[in-house]
Amino acid sequence: MDKTEKRKHFSIMKILYIVYLFLLAVTVAAVVFSATAGKSYTEPERYLPYDSGWTDESGTPADLEKLTGTTAIVKRLPVIEQDCELFFRVKNLNVAVYKDNILYKDYGEAYSSMNAGYKCPGTYFVMIPLYREDSGSELRITIENPYQNDSSCNIKSMYLGQGYAIIRAKVFEMLPGFCTSVLIILIGGILGLLSVTLKKYNRSNSSLLSLGLFAFVIGIWSATETKLLHLLIGYTSIIHLVTSLSLILIAVPIFLFFRARKEATDKISAILVSVLTVIGFLISVIMHFTGIRDLHENITIAHIVIITGCLFTLYYAFQAFRKSHFRDFAFWGLLIIAVFSIVDIVLYYKQITTDNSTFVRFGVLGYVTLLAAQLLEGYVRTYSENVKADMLLQMAYSDVLTGFYNRNSFISDIKEIDRSLGGHKGRAVLVFDLNCLKYINDTMGHTMGDTALKEAAGYIKQSFSSIGKCYRIGGDEYTVISDKALSEPELDGLYQGFQAHILNRNNAPHDDRPYPLYIAFGYDVIGGSAESAMDTFNSADAKMYENKQKLKEILKSENAAYVR
Repeated sequence: MDKTEKRKHFSIMKILYIVYLFLLAVTVAAVVFSATAGKSYTEPERYLPYDSGWTDESGTPADLEKLTGTTAIVKRLPVIEQDCELFFRVKNLNVAVYKDNILYKDYGEAYSSMNAGYKCPGTYFVMIPLYREDSGSELRITIENPYQNDSSCNIKSMYLGQGYAIIRAKVFEMLPGFCTSVLIILIGGILGLLSVTLKKYNRSNSSLLSLGLFAFVIGIWSATETKLLHLLIGYTSIIHLVTSLSLILIAVPIFLFFRARKEATDKISAILVSVLTVIGFLISVIMHFTGIRDLHENITIAHIVIITGCLFTLYYAFQAFRKSHFRDFAFWGLLIIAVFSIVDIVLYYKQITTDNSTFVRFGVLGYVTLLAAQLLEGYVRTYSENVKADMLLQMAYSDVLTGFYNRNSFISDIKEIDRSLGGHKGRAVLVFDLNCLKYINDTMGHTMGDTALKEAAGYIKQSFSSIGKCYRIGGDEYTVISDKALSEPELDGLYQGFQAHILNRNNAPHDDRPYPLYIAFGYDVIGGSAESAMDTFNSADAKMYENKQKLKEILKSENAAYVR
């Protein structure tokens, strides 16, 4: 990658980083705002809880948090003084709502075309408009639990009141968790970008990439678990599908991260975790879309995959922890996430909360941020060392004054060509020499001499850099080696263009460059009469000196001072 490409590459990366940092700042501001100021935007006086007093059709009190089989719950509406809405969240149930035995809406039927292979729409929100004339009417909600005795299927967050106020309150309730998840996703994206940027300077950058992928996947899962997207955009089954599939994939990247940190050479654990994840993923997807068992019914497979991956991850994390003489905080952070994951799994099965990623989300955010900082510190150090090495290498193989490659680089490339001379036949070696440099240095100063050298290099680059590499191999001597075979007409055409540039320059006044440019030229082609690339150079150099002598004869008749 040359300097121009590097500048372009880093400019693009800089723009991406600025955009990401802006999004990070907005997301952090949204988290803080929703966590602190959100309460001032809720209006609890405009709605009341309405989840008590429901009975089954026999009059027995109904438990809305444990709804199995096929059943119905009923309740008589109070006096409605102004139009309002009944709002509630449904999880993994097909429900239909009746007012005085008149069907208002069958949600299972309405969403059946968007179930994405599930037996019900997943988690969705219901809002029933109620009017004054509905006062005293009987509400009946028929419920079908397609998962038989699965007690995680329920109805929660039931309110009666002004719909816009209820929705606003639910949005601000979910927003902190959602914004935190977005923050985790953005951190994962930044780590991925950094891993690509730093790849040239650190070949073993799989740790950074794995950590970024882990943050990205778990951020996606966590964002869908907040249920904010279900509330705002619908398509609940599609979102449920993303949640289920991303859950299965969470364990692999964090396992690969710790395995890379330990620099493990055994392949059995990596194969086992990867194969188990792929098998679990494929079994779940195949059974889901063939209608045998959907992803909700196969949630245990996802948990088995995650637990297996976590066990291997803990093993490698402990090995890295022991290698660091028990100072690597990554192990303790992973333990905290493991504990938080267990807490969230228990809460899921106990149905204590509607958000199944509450604890993991904040644990992952703090953990990934601190771990990325620790990891990047090492990368920055490695990057700085490699940049210094690149600068030293560039100094060793480039000419500071003209920006051309230097004699060291020329000798190295010539030797490389000579190692496989047959594959380079037809490539041209061009040699140039700036006449009158001694006169310019003696009469106008070495600063003006340097200007002449740079100007000559500029015209050579303008005319010949498109065909190959340009070198400054001596005080006033340059050479070009073409990248491919060139015919004599092609070389003559390039030389005529070069001469035209020099002629135009000498015919135009230049107060800041009070000297004419005379550049001698010669070339030869590899694979001709010469036996090697160096012989080709020597032949081109001899032709250049012949041209130089002719120029001297011309200059003698024009201005003898410039002959020297």
